[in-house]
Amino acid sequence: MENLSKNTQKEISRRELLKALAATTGAVAAASMLPSQWVSPMVEAGVLPAHAQGSTATATVVIRQTVTGYSFRVNGGSEKAAGTSVTFTGQTAGTRYLLEYRYVGAAGQGTRARFEVSINGGSFQEITAADPSNTDNSGAFAVYNTITLVRESDSSTLSVE
Repeated sequence: MENLSKNTQKEISRRELLKALAATTGAVAAASMLPSQWVSPMVEAGVLPAHAQGSTATATVVIRQTVTGYSFRVNGGSEKAAGTSVTFTGQTAGTRYLLEYRYVGAAGQGTRARFEVSINGGSFQEITAADPSNTDNSGAFAVYNTITLVRESDSSTLSVE
């Protein structure tokens, strides 16, 4: 019969001992920090510092479409005739505008809607078209482009991207 009382101890290095002690100590410390039962987290409301409260730039944005024969709308609003403008006040960085147009004349005019934007009374600048279609869209609006207001580096003015 075989001797079952063999010595099965393994010699471990000092490094392995320290690692085992650290793991055990860390687990005990983590367990002692956990609450005995789950509680809802508390939310504390804070106030922005004075220098951050007034740092949001706002703007008055005017968008127009200038090509005769096209009607347009911005952000799904009411349909406007060419040459009229849509004005948005108190706009901040991150505000997005979906520009859509509809050609209301005969197909194949050979030109396309052209949107322009002015910020805070500045000169109008043309917005690049995502869809340069010039076909008859009298049945539905076609997406022209989406534009977004972005803050300039001095954080006091906004521009369109």
